[in-house]
Amino acid sequence: MTKRIILLLIGLLCLTGCTDKELKKVQDSHLELCSDYSIEDIANNYFSNISWSITDSSMGYKLYNLTGYRIDNDEKKEYVIQFVINEDNVDIKDFEINKMKSDTLSSNDLIKNMCKGLKLKKESVTKVLRNVDVQLIYNKEAFFVDENAINKNVDLYISGFKEDVDSIINSSPRVYIKLPSEAMNDYEAEYRLDGSYEDIDIQIEPKTTRINIEEVHTKVIKVDYELIKNEKTIKKETLSNEEIVVRGPERLLEKVISVKVKFDSGVEVLRANNCYQIEYDNIYAYDENNNEIDDVSFMGIPSLDVCYQKEAK
Repeated sequence: MTKRIILLLIGLLCLTGCTDKELKKVQDSHLELCSDYSIEDIANNYFSNISWSITDSSMGYKLYNLTGYRIDNDEKKEYVIQFVINEDNVDIKDFEINKMKSDTLSSNDLIKNMCKGLKLKKESVTKVLRNVDVQLIYNKEAFFVDENAINKNVDLYISGFKEDVDSIINSSPRVYIKLPSEAMNDYEAEYRLDGSYEDIDIQIEPKTTRINIEEVHTKVIKVDYELIKNEKTIKKETLSNEEIVVRGPERLLEKVISVKVKFDSGVEVLRANNCYQIEYDNIYAYDENNNEIDDVSFMGIPSLDVCYQKEAK
């Protein structure tokens, strides 16, 4: 009787030991799609509350079951992955999510996702892309922004798997600021990255900048002009229009007293009968002290018609 009990205990110990050895083999195995890491490594990184079990299939072979949980789209989901041992190899037999087979995710896709997550964690790098140009997006017809007062270069700190980081750097990512359609003083504008990047962390420094957004107003001013003459004798000069519309923020328009257009007779287009049309070369707005006022624009800039005296033969 005692001998039978001893033999039974030895058998049970052997069975438990053999089972544990087989399970360890599955956990330590490397799948072809993720040969750098063991199944246990990628599972521990991808899932939480992991457990393992062994069951018998209806065909008589053993199934090594991995159960784990993760948050997908703010929902906690249960994953069950079944492995089998085929001679010396370990393969996935099947998997379920919340006790249902997936219609959109294959077992290969699942392993790739699990593997990529561990690569990002173990092989991640951080690179800095400096002085990235910033595009300022706003309605320039309705609003004025002093763009020279804005920091239009930022640094990008890009972290992730080296391959992905290098790919983003080579693609020349675009940073922009989109302003609201209303006038605002000291508006805190956020730098934004154009596009979305999975499994990559990108930090923009600085994150924000302060901007004054002013409404554009208009003012009609009588225009003066200056002509850079050539050696020809001018018979007649005529401006196409004597008034011009100045556009800009109200604080600047209040200072505008005069506008002068400069023409260069070296750039002229023949119209008829020794008369030419000259397009403007430069245009300036001035205050009462004859100081030039920047950051205003002009509408209806005149051209100058010039007729020369005919040269004596």
